[in-house]
Amino acid sequence: ILRIISDIKISKEGCDYFPYQRILKRNSKKSYLSDIQNIIFSNLIISTSGINKDKLYRLIWKKDKDISINKLDTHLTNLKNQLKKDISINVNFQSSDKNLILLIN
Repeated sequence: ILRIISDIKISKEGCDYFPYQRILKRNSKKSYLSDIQNIIFSNLIISTSGINKDKLYRLIWKKDKDISINKLDTHLTNLKNQLKKDISINVNFQSSDKNLILLIN
């Protein structure tokens, strides 16, 4: 069963995402995601209409009593920079009324 689920992939814009392996592949390049980056990316990739930033924050940091969106924004910036460096893919995050959408180009 583990072998089967580890091969699950989502393909988008020439990039293959393996959520259970925490890997993004493009051509022969790979980017290994941290746990937090994987939670962010997986929720954004399946939520085509976007996800509320507060909800995403609570998914990542369940025990935080106060929400600090700056903390989330820092992780989004780090993820964006890592994907650009590792697999030469440009991702952007569009936010409107606390709704966050992933844009890949």
